[in-house]
Amino acid sequence: MIRPLLYGLALFALLVAGCEKPAPSPTQKEPEGKPTPIKSLDIGVFLPFKGEAVISAQDALNGLQLAAEQCNAAGGVNGRPVRLIVRDTDSDPASSKKAMQDLVVEDKVIAVIGALSTGSGEAVAEANVLKIPLIAIGSTMPARLTSEPWVSRICYADFHSGHIMAQTAFTLGALRAIILFDREDKYAQSLALSFRKKFKTKKHTVMVAEYFSIKSLDFTKQLEIIKKKNPDIVYLPHDHRTAAAILKQARAMGLAMPFLGTAMWDSPEFLAATGEAANGCYLPGRYNPQSDAEKVLLFAPAYTQKFGSSPTAPSALGYEALIVLTTAIQKAGSIQPNPIQSAIRKTTNLPGLTGLITVDPERIMVFSVPVLKVEEGKFKYLETETMK
Repeated sequence: MIRPLLYGLALFALLVAGCEKPAPSPTQKEPEGKPTPIKSLDIGVFLPFKGEAVISAQDALNGLQLAAEQCNAAGGVNGRPVRLIVRDTDSDPASSKKAMQDLVVEDKVIAVIGALSTGSGEAVAEANVLKIPLIAIGSTMPARLTSEPWVSRICYADFHSGHIMAQTAFTLGALRAIILFDREDKYAQSLALSFRKKFKTKKHTVMVAEYFSIKSLDFTKQLEIIKKKNPDIVYLPHDHRTAAAILKQARAMGLAMPFLGTAMWDSPEFLAATGEAANGCYLPGRYNPQSDAEKVLLFAPAYTQKFGSSPTAPSALGYEALIVLTTAIQKAGSIQPNPIQSAIRKTTNLPGLTGLITVDPERIMVFSVPVLKVEEGKFKYLETETMK
């Protein structure tokens, strides 16, 4: 377990809507004697600091830390400083569930931020059992208000990701596509269906999709078929681990066509695992590193100065999640679960690093998504797509 920390003041204070110090009453008098310590607002964080998503987890925590420091520099939330209490999930479902229980029962946090990788589903389910507001920063599975009343997502949903990649294929001038995916993987199945539905027209053809078992380590057979059919693009709706294994084999076999992927590729782990094989790939981004938006221009240098590296998508998502939560607490005027959750769900057009943030329980709203291309081992902004 990582011990809770109360973070200091930021060198670069950004304006965070939820972090405002209330004006003192004209009749208010300074209390006599020793002042009463101001009680902090304890916010829980669960992230996988072991396993395959450790870099993303640390980047997300960095973003949360920066947002907390800037919030406290601006006076905290209703005059109370934010304190992050962090638990490690070990990328394990059972540990993720326990982390959620410990944050609520032992640490008595007022809300939780997390859900980044393997095991998040168990933590999400536990949040609904414990009735604690949870902001999921990396989950793209479509949610239902009836089954997840305490969970709010700030990412676009799977079907949206597939739809955006089909539009990107149009932009690239692709007429023929092949979808390579595991039919037993519900995540991949959902994205494949969305991509096919949008891409297939009288002019555009989705050739017979190629299937594989996600347990396989050898994709030679499928890639040989793709090489023979020579599509303009290949849509690969899988996470960064599976994508990296396939892309390395594909490039080694001479498949040079663009591969289009998922939002899960927008992570430092994808670039590290894939290497040069990632060049020429396209993905729906969760953060535009080349954005000239005012908030990004302020956020990026502050982040770099504090942590010595450029911010990533997980950094931005962590930062935004705390902005959403502190703004909701400010508007709720309460630290009780129900008012906070109600205020989170009412978040509309809140300025953030990735655009205007609207929390939609059913995840059916339209987002503008930055499309990224990998060049020379780095993410490069290509264009912004809006679901049409």
